[in-house]
Amino acid sequence: MSLCQLRCLPFRALHFVFSPGFINHISGTPHAPIVRRYLSLLDTAVELELPGYRGPRLPRKQQVPIFPQPLTTDRARSKYSHKDIVAEGLRQLLGEEKYHQDLTVPPGYCTDFLLCVSSSGAVLPVRTQDPFLPYPPRSCPRGQAASQPTTRDPAQRVVLMLRERWHFCRDGRVLLGSRALRERHLGLLGYQLLPLPFEEMESQRGLPQLKSYLRQKLQALGLRWGPEGG
Repeated sequence: MSLCQLRCLPFRALHFVFSPGFINHISGTPHAPIVRRYLSLLDTAVELELPGYRGPRLPRKQQVPIFPQPLTTDRARSKYSHKDIVAEGLRQLLGEEKYHQDLTVPPGYCTDFLLCVSSSGAVLPVRTQDPFLPYPPRSCPRGQAASQPTTRDPAQRVVLMLRERWHFCRDGRVLLGSRALRERHLGLLGYQLLPLPFEEMESQRGLPQLKSYLRQKLQALGLRWGPEGG
């Protein structure tokens, strides 16, 4: 993944791991499910990070969702997570028809909370909008990385990313690789990310303070809701 991001990954290596012979070989092993997931992750990285690559890719029938549900560490520590109280804060602030929770977006990343927002900043009812941005990204110019949103859809998709204490390396400042990669790829796909750091969430005392915190975060992005927001 690092070599992909640095654009230093030898294309010969990709030709090998995406070759029919190698894929057929791993398909017959007990490790095929986990290997297919890693190959799907590599294929996504190639799509987003290496626009100049024109060699073999992972066949669609072999592709699987990368992180289609909350990770094991999140499920194991669910009673310590801020997800439930953030969900309740959003429900009271926006209304439950204005956000998705735990929605998996192509190519297979699970999001914590997703909002659809009009070009004027109004938070839209999710039932009226397609929550997914296109994958592969549309009109990514040849020779340029997908570093900017490529959709012409006027609605924006804002993803609230919970950054819990256990999402970081031991020093508490660097996101773990799976977390950092998910955020990077969602950003490259055109989703607007709104991180919610654990230090900030832990400093809120109860639901009223958390609602005020979420209101400030959303308004800082220029979002509107309620009767005046559409």
